[in-house]
Amino acid sequence: MATINPSLVVGKPLHTHVGFSSAEIVMKMFTGEFPVLNIKFGLVRVEDVSLAHVRAITTPEAAGKRFILSG
Repeated sequence: MATINPSLVVGKPLHTHVGFSSAEIVMKMFTGEFPVLNIKFGLVRVEDVSLAHVRAITTPEAAGKRFILSG
């Protein structure tokens, strides 16, 4: 088993209803509904997270390792 540890995952949601997720937080920041704090955090695209899962499953050397995903 391999462990995938993504930072804040961003990308297109699977459906039009966005619940309380990273996508909703980012959308609220753009509209001013959520305060934009002076903080920094890593981002990773949802497509990159899914690719990392596929590679962890298909690469025998990944077994027992942890992978941090961040931009």
